Amino acid sequence: MRNEGSTPRSRSIIARNVRYWRSASLTYARFHIAGGTSAEGTRLLGVASVERMREIEYSFVPNRQWGLAWELQQFGGKRALGHGRATVGQLSLLNVLPEEGFAIATFTNSATARPLNQEMLRLAMKLYFDIDVPKPGPIECSADDLRQFVGRYERAEGSIELALVNGRLVAQVLSTMRLTQDAPPPPGPPQSLTLAAHDGLYVQDGPTAGTVIDVVRAPEGSVGWLRAGLRIFRRV
Repeated sequence: MRNEGSTPRSRSIIARNVRYWRSASLTYARFHIAGGTSAEGTRLLGVASVERMREIEYSFVPNRQWGLAWELQQFGGKRALGHGRATVGQLSLLNVLPEEGFAIATFTNSATARPLNQEMLRLAMKLYFDIDVPKPGPIECSADDLRQFVGRYERAEGSIELALVNGRLVAQVLSTMRLTQDAPPPPGPPQSLTLAAHDGLYVQDGPTAGTVIDVVRAPEGSVGWLRAGLRIFRRV
């Protein structure tokens, strides 16, 4: 990949990537809607294998489970398969309702477009199926309730630092992902968090306001990981 100099990646190559991933994502969605066959009818994956990908492997909050490469949800009783893609300056989301023959793919040139992707999914469910997908919301709590989450959480591409500041839980996200020799992007703005339903943390402000960070606990009940934007961060 050539160095784009000072041109932000979100503006420099997004057009090429969108054209490619739009086609690839919808081709993949069509493949799963058809039960493992290509557009020409050639079977590429056995029916049993397709269904195996849709079986629950792990579940940590209601209505959000994971199969093989798919996030599994139910919208108004309809099964939905989801998978996201992210890189520097770009974020996309694919959702497939195989029994309905429906798929929606959203592509953005922003690393903080998760709220937009989720809102587009809600609009699609309402428009095509008259299904209201509920929005997450905050739960009233005290500083003592939030203290258990204070700490640093890491993965290869970055970290999340949670601190109590004047009784508020504040998150500082740092990304170390880069595709050229340029310096990694600067830290994002501090964001305030509070409790959400099903052991989550609701983002109250900043570029990802309105989304929820999932809390994953260790077997003894302590906070072991955070799941933010489909990525898992381990407490260190």
